[in-house]
Parts: sequence; C-alpha cells; structure tokens
Amino acid sequence: MAVIGIVEYETIPTGEYPVQVADIEEEQGQFGPQLKLKLEIVGNGEHAGKTLTAWCGLTGSLKGKLAKWSAALGLVLEPGTDFDTDDLQGRRATAVVVVKTKDDGSEFSKVEELKAPKRKPAPAAAPKPAPAAADGEDPWADE
Repeated sequence: MAVIGIVEYETIPTGEYPVQVADIEEEQGQFGPQLKLKLEIVGNGEHAGKTLTAWCGLTGSLKGKLAKWSAALGLVLEPGTDFDTDDLQGRRATAVVVVKTKDDGSEFSKVEELKAPKRKPAPAAAPKPAPAAADGEDPWADE
C-alpha cells in the first residue's frame, strides 16, 4: 500500500523574486524533453524559503528559453560548445512570477521569465577631505 502525503499548494503573488536554482531534473514533456527547475526564493522577504517550479525546453538553440535563462543565471552559452545543465545548480537570478488561473478556477504561480539578479547600487563616494594645511596656513584662502 502506498502512503501519500497531502500538501497544500501556496500561490506566490505576482512580482519579482530573488531565486537560487535548488534542483534540476530532466523530464519528458508534452512537447519533448524539458528541464524542470526548482527555484528557491532567497533573501529576507515574506516568501523566502518557498520554492517555485519552472520548465524550459531542452534545446540547444540560442534563441530558446534555456539559453536566455542560462544567461540570466550568469552562464552565457556559446555556439559550438557543450553545456552541462548541472552548471546551473546554485546560481541566482530574479524570477518574474505571474499568477494564472486554470480552467477550474484555481490559481497557480508561473515563472514567466528569469532575469539577471538585481544589483544593489554602489554606495556614493565619500566626500573628499579638505586639503591638509601647512602649519599656520589657511587652506581655503585665495592665492
């Protein structure tokens, strides 16, 4: 007899989330071989630690979703080279998530796109210190 754990699916609201590739599996999909990526939401936000699932076709085309998502994950694919999908493991990106509605009215979160991670802006440069004055001289005096 099989024992099955029942889980409730939590919909992640539409938005952009920092994610890290937690797992990669190859599957046979409706339109051929595909990759199933488990993306863990990282950071300190409300949904940190939750997992999103995303699929992309397993094709060597540089115009395909796999090449675009790989680039977003920091791994640019080059023509004439081989690519090991395991190299995506642990890499980070920003997932663009949209809530969709099924025919039965239930909602689900769909990863529409992966983008390069948002970078924090560099801190503003500290103001330059006033020039050092020689003993008894006013550094601000006109010459």
